[in-house]
Amino acid sequence: MVDAHGTPTRARPGLVTISSWLLILFAVIQVVNLILTISTIGTIRDVLRDAYRGTAAEQAGDLAYGFGIGLGVLTLLLAIGMVVLALLNNRGKNGARITTWVLGGILICCTGGSLVNNAAGGLTSGGSTGDMPSGEEIQRRLNDALPSWYGPVTTLLGVLGRSPCWSP
Repeated sequence: MVDAHGTPTRARPGLVTISSWLLILFAVIQVVNLILTISTIGTIRDVLRDAYRGTAAEQAGDLAYGFGIGLGVLTLLLAIGMVVLALLNNRGKNGARITTWVLGGILICCTGGSLVNNAAGGLTSGGSTGDMPSGEEIQRRLNDALPSWYGPVTTLLGVLGRSPCWSP
């Protein structure tokens, strides 16, 4: 249907504007998480190398480092994508709104499981097996090596970044 020349343009719904700002906030949280990851990935690698030295999982530190860098790249791409979607949503692009809903659903499923895992104590919280250090020992070493603010800040950012309210 074509609008007549005298028909006023429709105003963007306020909820679309709010959701776009929430997408941008999500992107900012992801960038802060990326900065935290980059600033601590070397320490985490060193702790894991030391903890697993002489065991069958001696390369755990290097694997964690590579995994962290890979996730950092993915996080940056996700943040850029969220800002682009926010801008396109504000322009009224229906395809961008559909993409936002689909991506939002996928992210809620993926990060929701991670949040439940973190709340339950993580996958490595079990006892030690063989010559491997226990999950509690690894966590203790990480807590000793990382700054005291790291845990509370990453938990807060994780809860904020996993909030389902940012989808339009």
